[in-house]
Amino acid sequence: ATELQVCGDAIAELLPREVSLRRWPAGHALGRAPREASTRFVGASVEGSRVAFIEASAARRAQLSLGTLGPAGLTVTQRLPADGDLGAPLLHAGLVFVPHDGHELLILDSTDGAERARRRSRDDTIRWTRMDAGQVYFGGRRVYALRPGLADASSADAVLDPDLALVPAPPFDALLEPVPSSDID
Repeated sequence: ATELQVCGDAIAELLPREVSLRRWPAGHALGRAPREASTRFVGASVEGSRVAFIEASAARRAQLSLGTLGPAGLTVTQRLPADGDLGAPLLHAGLVFVPHDGHELLILDSTDGAERARRRSRDDTIRWTRMDAGQVYFGGRRVYALRPGLADASSADAVLDPDLALVPAPPFDALLEPVPSSDID
């Protein structure tokens, strides 16, 4: 049986012994990578030529694979073991955002997997990441906008809270690629 998963700019086709990436929505093949049949595919993300995917081998044991897409297909450049419960990755602006253990968002370099920052939640879970209008959002029960300089998030920082309906977004949402000062009117 084949399972499909949306991965940003691509669709992952999960086969027993490999993952195959196809461009969305055209469907042409981008590349393949071997996988162990005993692992659970957690998720993947494709942005341009960069690829990140996570497979869990046991409870609290996973592997983050980083790679590139080129004429020869998918080349996996890093396979990084990880402890903890990892969520599906999100690639954006040279970074990989990975939910970790339900209360942290790891922010890693998409080239070598080096940790660049973390965001923690004191009173909510962090289970997913999403892109919307060029902005990174993360959350569990509530939705949070990624903002620079904040290491912790609490329910008071939520931009969407199901208990309170829509909360206005903070005035300074994160731009991971800052606008040059010459472009500001």
